[in-house]
Amino acid sequence: MNLLVIEDDRKLNRMLCEILEKEGYTVKACTDGEEGAYYLQQNAYDLALVDWMLPGESGPDILRESRRKGIMTPVVMLTALTAVENKVTCLDAGADDYLGKPFDSRELLARVRANLRRQAPIEELVVLRYGDLVYDTKALLLACGREEIAVSKKLGLMIELFMKSKGQALARATLFARVWGADADVEEAILDNYIGFFRRRLAQIHSKMSLRTVRGVGYALVEEKEGR
Repeated sequence: MNLLVIEDDRKLNRMLCEILEKEGYTVKACTDGEEGAYYLQQNAYDLALVDWMLPGESGPDILRESRRKGIMTPVVMLTALTAVENKVTCLDAGADDYLGKPFDSRELLARVRANLRRQAPIEELVVLRYGDLVYDTKALLLACGREEIAVSKKLGLMIELFMKSKGQALARATLFARVWGADADVEEAILDNYIGFFRRRLAQIHSKMSLRTVRGVGYALVEEKEGR
């Protein structure tokens, strides 16, 4: 699981990373609002912990902007502002949960686990369905009707993203971040190769779904209309 921590208090930031990494999570740490907003909007994380008071851009502002852009990553807001009106502001901005400072690490981890469970029920993680496609995320098998084909782990991650997006265009930056990691040093041509791999797999199993290029945005998995 990939988690994002946006907290400007460097000591607390390090502590959060240590707590989460000890539990086996992979953590990306940011210390200001603008950097945090950039990484959150890469849509590369399973959950984000976001401080309210940040230099550059506040936690609620980051959330409002991200939700407007369709980023639905679960967010737990961290703040010393615990009045009811602050909680309402936080939740209305798009936060999924709220944790007041100071907090106990056990409660922090419990809230992380709870929000991850709500985000991804077990049954959704195993088999995904969209259009005429069925993708088994555990067996790495992509099927259409009676035909199926095995895919690599990297291609499987890409297929999973497109299946879950249900026709919504995914930016190249999002694909890079989710499949290879936000900080990975990967050449642009690698993504082009994998887009080609996916298109060939769709043709091999005779799917009516098509991976369409959306100019200026990225790619979308859509059903081809007859006569196109």
